[in-house]
Amino acid sequence: YGEGRELEWSEVTHLVTSVLCSVIEIIAEGYREHYENEQDTATTVVAEKEHASDVSLTLNNGAKWNGDESTNANVKNLETILSDFKPSSTPATADYVTLSNNLQSGLDKLVKECRMKGPDHDALHAWLEPLIGKVRNLKQTSDVNAAVSATEDIREHVHLYHTYFE
Repeated sequence: YGEGRELEWSEVTHLVTSVLCSVIEIIAEGYREHYENEQDTATTVVAEKEHASDVSLTLNNGAKWNGDESTNANVKNLETILSDFKPSSTPATADYVTLSNNLQSGLDKLVKECRMKGPDHDALHAWLEPLIGKVRNLKQTSDVNAAVSATEDIREHVHLYHTYFE
């Protein structure tokens, strides 16, 4: 557009339309990413239910079950999330919602990367399924004292992994 040249109405309309389309595209992309993240989490829960077994968590004839390298690393990550968690000086349920979101991300990664098969895998699900429920309950807790108690229950459950797996 040369100096001193005024824009015609059709050019202004075209320019505004282009800008609006770009903005709508950016917003739509953000919604798409948010929706995909929600779908990934929902897929994890569905996948866990589809793989549900009737196996209760017991030792393998007195011995520990074999956890694969990725699963062991992801359990260690869950332990780190829990040990790094420090609620604010005046704890609020929002602190625990953040914790539950971090734990859910860790669980999603654990499930996605798990390559275990057979009875070891079934035993893992016997440990994992209650943990998924405990994390979901923590996220939905609206009472700080209940959230503190739920967090301790999750810590104990995550620690159980080492009793049953190597």
